[in-house]
Amino acid sequence: MIHIPPMVPACSHPLTVILVDDNLTALESTELVLEEHFPCKKFSDPIKALEYLNNEYREKPYTERAFEITGGSEPSSQDRKQTLFFERIHHEVYRPERFRESNVVIMDHAMPIMKGMECAALIKNRRLLIIMLTGEASMETGLEGLNEKIITRYIRKDQEDFQSILIPWIYQGVYDYFSFHSLPIINALTKNSAITDEAYINLVNQIKSENGIIEHYLTDTAGSLVMFDRDAVPSWLAIISEDQIKQAIDYGIRIYVSQSNIDAMIRREKMPYVFADSSEGRVISNEWDKYLHPATLLVGKRNYY
Repeated sequence: MIHIPPMVPACSHPLTVILVDDNLTALESTELVLEEHFPCKKFSDPIKALEYLNNEYREKPYTERAFEITGGSEPSSQDRKQTLFFERIHHEVYRPERFRESNVVIMDHAMPIMKGMECAALIKNRRLLIIMLTGEASMETGLEGLNEKIITRYIRKDQEDFQSILIPWIYQGVYDYFSFHSLPIINALTKNSAITDEAYINLVNQIKSENGIIEHYLTDTAGSLVMFDRDAVPSWLAIISEDQIKQAIDYGIRIYVSQSNIDAMIRREKMPYVFADSSEGRVISNEWDKYLHPATLLVGKRNYY
């Protein structure tokens, strides 16, 4: 099993939830519960759902577009080079098909064509979060499926707190999906990155919760993010490490940035941040006023601002 450390994933947005239930009324009811949070794709026939999941659906993770591999064709080749392009991560926001990605299947068990547990066992992608909906009579079946790792979770349809339990499970599935695909990016980052620091993870989760953020994209090695709420209004979370602010001060001195700006960085009152594609050069000395922002200390495994 691959170990996935706690992190702020390099990319995150709502994923499509696959719903499988032969009862059309129940199918519509489940979609109604979820539609405020996630897009849904519905199947009333479990065989058609299997056909889609096993033969039609293909994961297209952002990591395939964020990295460019050059050199030798073999992974062990000394000429092989892997380059990470941060602009390709935050350019994911321009791909409307991103919301078609799926990592969660919610399936009824008591279906006459094929029992839900039988259908779940035939799904090839074992990283999917499979949630089985059961009736009182099939609770034992749900527990057996859980123990045999055929499903990930199960819940009774008539459970009073059905919605309050189900939605956090799906959000966990979304987090797991993006964390798994972020591993290559994490491995490419330097020690200055805050992306796996518990203090930064807590800060990002707080900001997203308080501001209704549903999407975010990594924009640099330190862990800065561009974020979007449900109305697609953007906001930015800029972060730099202690080492990076020292480097900025040294660079500023060399290009004769004003002493007042240098002093503000030395006192850690301000920090430089430019949200731009890597193709745009460095900021010249007389422009630094526009790109210096109030700095707040974040203490984690190391200091960040």
